[in-house]
Amino acid sequence: MTLLGWVAVGVLLTLCATQWIGFDAWRPVAIVQSLSPFAFACAAPIAVAAALSGHWAITIASVVVLATLLWMVVPAVFARAPHPTIEPHLRVAFGNLLADNLQPNDVMAAMAGTGADMLVLVEFTPAMATVLEGICGAEYPHRVDHARPHPGGIAVWSRHPFSAGRTVGGASDRPSIDIRLTLADTPLRLVAVHTEPPTMRARNWRRELREIADLTDERTPTMLLGDFNASRWHPSFRRLLTHGWRTAHEWTGQWWRGSWPTAGKPAPVFIRLDHALLRDGVAPTGVEDLALPGSDHRGFVLGVTVIHP
Repeated sequence: MTLLGWVAVGVLLTLCATQWIGFDAWRPVAIVQSLSPFAFACAAPIAVAAALSGHWAITIASVVVLATLLWMVVPAVFARAPHPTIEPHLRVAFGNLLADNLQPNDVMAAMAGTGADMLVLVEFTPAMATVLEGICGAEYPHRVDHARPHPGGIAVWSRHPFSAGRTVGGASDRPSIDIRLTLADTPLRLVAVHTEPPTMRARNWRRELREIADLTDERTPTMLLGDFNASRWHPSFRRLLTHGWRTAHEWTGQWWRGSWPTAGKPAPVFIRLDHALLRDGVAPTGVEDLALPGSDHRGFVLGVTVIHP
């Protein structure tokens, strides 16, 4: 028990240390951090077994791991807050469609079937654009569209006019789209993002998250929607949240719902990589997850309203 217990707790404490110091700029660390809640929960049976056998040092070390778990999870649980129950001023559907999706007709039908006022699409390919145009192109005349035959494709299709639609830089040919529209006589900013995953180049991913925070550092009601390839269990994502953002899923009490991986992947859906972040006078009226045929992500449909001071 002693040797095995110390090995197990030592590994968990090392993972804890990466969370305490906020380090995730190395691929293996970022990957393992996505499993932090499940890994740290393993300290509970270790603590019980160690206590029953009188190994108090291991017990105390295990309690430190469990305290770290609470430190990470409690803010997500208590992020739930009252939110407007009125009809939304705007409904937005988001989906990471998977660039090599073998069911482009079905996944485009799922997005169109939401009837949302705005579609935010990543890993959006020219073939998908052709399919979506045929299904509902006339309903979404206002667009910033960068369909590409690889994961860097991104688009915003809208029923409502917007201004200042522009594409802003991103690493690895993954740009973001920045648009402005008016909602209930109030200006609203929406930024659609798709970061590079840390499984490719963790330092670039971390830099992109910092750039997103800098890009949106203003006091206009703002939404960030996209695949951040990051979760609350990553320090870089938590640092982004410190800029005043609240995730729609946490705000509405759905912090535990994951969005990846799906589509027959060997692992269950265990982590949320796809987020709607809200700030400065925009609030969710509700958010529902959306099945995306052939994709390895779940999408979501978000209703929002503006809150006047």
